[in-house]
Amino acid sequence: MADLTELRREIGKDLAEPYDVVAALPPGTDPEPYAAAGGTWWMVEFPWDAASVDQVRGVIRYGPATKGGPGG
Repeated sequence: MADLTELRREIGKDLAEPYDVVAALPPGTDPEPYAAAGGTWWMVEFPWDAASVDQVRGVIRYGPATKGGPGG
């Protein structure tokens, strides 16, 4: 996030202007450190050759990671 902030500063972007940062995280990764660093979206990154239907369904069933909700 610090690098993105510096790059935005270098090109003259208004640093107060909001923008989204997406992180792809392995199943079971706590997204809180990414949110604390400024990440606004995250998605579960499954290995293309090893994800099971049950694993994907488990992530869907767990729901979005939000403050006070599942995963948050």
